[in-house]
Amino acid sequence: MSAKPAFLIGALALAAAMAVFELKRIVRERERELARLEQAIAERDAQAPRASGTLASHYAPRAKVRLMDATELQTALDLLGGEARQLAVYHRTPLRVLSPHVRMARMPDNAAACARELFAVLRALDADDTRLIWVERPPADAAWDGVRDRLQRAAA
Repeated sequence: MSAKPAFLIGALALAAAMAVFELKRIVRERERELARLEQAIAERDAQAPRASGTLASHYAPRAKVRLMDATELQTALDLLGGEARQLAVYHRTPLRVLSPHVRMARMPDNAAACARELFAVLRALDADDTRLIWVERPPADAAWDGVRDRLQRAAA
């Protein structure tokens, strides 16, 4: 092998090594730039107002919200009897209430109507000294999915 091909091979190897070194430098620079951007986005997001529905606890009442089926609601109301205090109930099924101190609100039979009034009713029930809000679980059909999701977040 003559000196020229060996020299060319060496020069090509050096050029390739320099290109790899330069590419690694560019990649490290881009990674640092990406990390700075991610940090800036995280800081911006931490200061941004939260859009409704993006948090696990969408509506945060002062009172504890519990989802129950109609039978559970009636059983619990019967157990408390006339002694029930600081309790509100949002229901679709007619219920027998023995205490005049329980605040009752009738849930619409229509999912869209319920969705429109849901947070206003929960806020009204959450007023004053209410410590518990019992809510009848909405029907399982798809029309009620949005209401069910909002109630699960309120109960979270």
